[in-house]
Amino acid sequence: MGAVLAYCFLPYSVRPSPPVFILIIWIGALTSAVLAIVAGCRSSLWWFLFVLLPVAFLFITLNFEQPTQVKLKSGANGTEFLLSGSGKLSELTVFSPEYATAGQTVDDPKFALWSIHPTGPTSSGEPVWVLRSIRYGVVPKGYAQSIPENGQPAPLVDSEKPYLLSIETHNAPGIASYFTVVAGKPAWAKNPPEGRCFTTQNNKWVKVPLSALTRVDES
Repeated sequence: MGAVLAYCFLPYSVRPSPPVFILIIWIGALTSAVLAIVAGCRSSLWWFLFVLLPVAFLFITLNFEQPTQVKLKSGANGTEFLLSGSGKLSELTVFSPEYATAGQTVDDPKFALWSIHPTGPTSSGEPVWVLRSIRYGVVPKGYAQSIPENGQPAPLVDSEKPYLLSIETHNAPGIASYFTVVAGKPAWAKNPPEGRCFTTQNNKWVKVPLSALTRVDES
């Protein structure tokens, strides 16, 4: 458990992807098991400490969950969303600046500029650590564009009001956060609006503060 806690507090820039972290733990656990066997500790407390505990920890890492995080990157080819986490990307949507004040539902299509979903009715999406990054307007392999139905989405232009990025992931928490575009460069909104953020309570959509939904990496 100490390794999991240490991983959670590592800076994003040096934190290994979940599969790499789990591989490191597995190698350490198997090494401990081999050392215990070689030492002939099967009939003592050392057998429990060096073999059974590491094996138990292996099963814990099978359910290791890392919330989805996003970094923004600008380039000659447009805005990129750099992804990390242990979940599978089930939906990515970028909403227009008008959504914050005029949206009527959590996924109001009238204000969605671009939205992608996994192809296939039973697909839960690709792991975000496999996708690594998604460029705005470019549909990654294994996904289909649902908004707009055809052609390229409206470009992200400088605006006094922020855009909203909404990412839903399977088997890990997603994110919803506002970002601005200034001189063609994206950045997380310093003072995001509090209006039109939604969650479910008693099977109904209700507005909540943005802080209850946001999970971004500002590094």
